[in-house]
Amino acid sequence: GEMSAGIAHEINNPLSIVEGSVNQLTKFSNNPEKFAAKIVAINKACKRISKIVNGLKKFSRSGDKVSYKSYALCDIVKETVVLTETKARRHATTITVDCRLSV
Repeated sequence: GEMSAGIAHEINNPLSIVEGSVNQLTKFSNNPEKFAAKIVAINKACKRISKIVNGLKKFSRSGDKVSYKSYALCDIVKETVVLTETKARRHATTITVDCRLSV
């Protein structure tokens, strides 16, 4: 439940940006700079949502076909950090990932 709430929060933040920017587009139709800035904000928020959803897809399992692949642990950790960034910031916690190999 806590993870679902965190994911909903992660997706709702960029959705709010999209909604607010879309509502302002008509207001800025005569101002190309502000109009373009709103388009950039919408695009950035959509990419953020896409990144979250794609990360969730990687963590979910499909009952259709089981296949095993090798993945770099660092990539998995980085994707996990993306899902927890907002909660960490709310609790004034910094997450640092150092994936250097020590031999």
